[in-house]
Amino acid sequence: IPTSVHAERNVPHSFREEIFALGMGGAYTAGAWRGSGLFYNPASLAYKRFHLNVPLRLEVGGIGGITQAQNVVSFYNDNEEKLRNLGSLPPSQVVILDDQMKELDGTGGVARVFPAVRLGWRNFGFQTYAIFNGAPQMDSGVFQPRIDLNGFTDLGAIAGYSRPFFYRTRRLDLRWYGGVALKVFGRWGINHGFTLSEATRGYEFYDELADAVDDRPEYGVGADIGMMIPLTHDRSASIGIVVQDAITYGQIRPEMSINVGAYWRVLSRIHLVADYRDVLNTADTKWPMHVHFGGEFDLTMLRLRAGAYQGYPTLGLGVNLWLLKVDIVYYSQERGERLGHLTETNVALELQVGLD
Repeated sequence: IPTSVHAERNVPHSFREEIFALGMGGAYTAGAWRGSGLFYNPASLAYKRFHLNVPLRLEVGGIGGITQAQNVVSFYNDNEEKLRNLGSLPPSQVVILDDQMKELDGTGGVARVFPAVRLGWRNFGFQTYAIFNGAPQMDSGVFQPRIDLNGFTDLGAIAGYSRPFFYRTRRLDLRWYGGVALKVFGRWGINHGFTLSEATRGYEFYDELADAVDDRPEYGVGADIGMMIPLTHDRSASIGIVVQDAITYGQIRPEMSINVGAYWRVLSRIHLVADYRDVLNTADTKWPMHVHFGGEFDLTMLRLRAGAYQGYPTLGLGVNLWLLKVDIVYYSQERGERLGHLTETNVALELQVGLD
């Protein structure tokens, strides 16, 4: 099954994962102590003070692991002469080549770039963002292997507002927080097949790729509604609930996703989070694919993260130099219908300049 079929199966088009959350298994519905939680839960804006920063993330990976893309290139280089003269090969060699191609079919790499600009203060938040996604993958084809380039570019903006309200009993006097976010986004897609030899044609080939990009992008508008419920006066424990894409309009209309999460701060430096995404299972997947959990150990200048994204382990490392932050993460996620079907493994590096 090509990567493009399930390109973003478990993540709506209007959702932007944050690198620090990916290091903790992608869980952040009830978190609000680090970075931007606007996409995870707009109610978290009530916890944030002034912030203005510009992050830029680079990411590489692929179905079956990063090495799969290298295997495709190696196969073509090792068998280029045979593939060009496929019609004159003995049937036994054709069968061998066909078996090797089928082993690589559907595998390949992925490269992404995530720039953004964030601005916010207490109760308000705004972010513009872009996602450049390219996913070349192997297609065994009929006569010789081809590379299918399935990609897209997203440009969007999200603005959110949050405010507190009260819940009182004889023993409790805790503030609850509600929030709403409005998202506007557009998507340009590309789907182009070529042989590796065609990719050596220089500018002519790049002109073909440019012509393959959609002339008319698809647009969409979505609204998220969220709530943060502190369980303690110092917010060391809380529960988060969000309805992502509760309202949608336009050509791209992601399915509504109800997510719940929990947060617990231990000894001031250890942050633990857990999410269960898509409670109503609109993605029609098994329950383990909805589970995300992890934690962060904050050593001020150094931040260590680990977790599980749909059961796949994640590891993250952050370096905090005040106006400059560097984060790196290793994580995997499932692009298929079940765990272990089309596992995509990724490594990402992000540089962020500004106040957080």
